[in-house]
Amino acid sequence: MGLGRFVGWLFILVALATAGWEIYVFFAGGKYATLSLGQLWYMLDRTSLNGIQVGLERYVWPPLWDPAMVSLLKAPAWPAFAVIGLLTAWACRDRRKRSFRR
Repeated sequence: MGLGRFVGWLFILVALATAGWEIYVFFAGGKYATLSLGQLWYMLDRTSLNGIQVGLERYVWPPLWDPAMVSLLKAPAWPAFAVIGLLTAWACRDRRKRSFRR
């Protein structure tokens, strides 16, 4: 349970970092633009993104890449990470009843 909560909070921190990046780009350039999951993945490691595309289209099933994966990669990054983080942290919460007796 502790590892799951840690991973959830890690996703929440990534969401805050990507939101912070969007705010920084807004103040630096004067124009607001959202950072999508695909853009973030491309900035971090473009060869793995291209490899996943080729692998899914050639060896698995072409419609799995377009429209399924393309739609997912167009989603804004910080809300996606925030939702994943909150759900993970909530699912891995401590479920024991806490007593307030002293």
